[in-house]
Amino acid sequence: MGGPAADNLIGLRVLVSAASPRLVDRVWQGVRELGADVVVVDLHSLPDQIGEGVEVLVVDRASPDWLRSTARAVEQRPLLRPLLIGDVVGPDEFLAAVSAGIVGFCPRNATVGAIERSICSIAESGVAIPRAFAKPLVDLARRGRMVRTAVGDVAITDREWETLQLLVQRRSTSEIAESLFVSEGTVRSHASTLMKKLGAADRDDLVALVLRGQADPPS
Repeated sequence: MGGPAADNLIGLRVLVSAASPRLVDRVWQGVRELGADVVVVDLHSLPDQIGEGVEVLVVDRASPDWLRSTARAVEQRPLLRPLLIGDVVGPDEFLAAVSAGIVGFCPRNATVGAIERSICSIAESGVAIPRAFAKPLVDLARRGRMVRTAVGDVAITDREWETLQLLVQRRSTSEIAESLFVSEGTVRSHASTLMKKLGAADRDDLVALVLRGQADPPS
């Protein structure tokens, strides 16, 4: 996904809306020791303030017109990686946020540490999805509203869907095996099959693929 290592954000610009001074302070506290450059921006004139490389945009859901402004910025700068801070209201808003290009989510009351981990996750793998969002995310995919592949429709078994849901939650091979009452070898087999079917390079790419499919559903 092309980002710095999770424990080293040197060279990464983290953009934060000037309309949220408390959020600016929390983000700065979270990533300052990792070398990230925190830049305060105006969300409404954002495209003029975005660079050419990979950047994380921290979006405050309380900001006016956050959804439209984020979608416009992502359209103009495809390497932008938005992280939404705020409580998502229902599945429709979650769907709209992902469709706008948002790749990470943190609740309104997220700690400094949680924001830091989300930014590191986006920098490392391109996404930051809380476990609470994993099931609805995969359920939407299962209904054909999200996952898309370069070779068209593919058949995904029920057990593969169960495995995908746990992979999205960042569960380890042993944890998935325990949850599904199967061997670790079976989990690896399901994961390998999913990566081949969906055209993913690795497990992190599976999560990113689900998000990309959500933003660009099959016709």
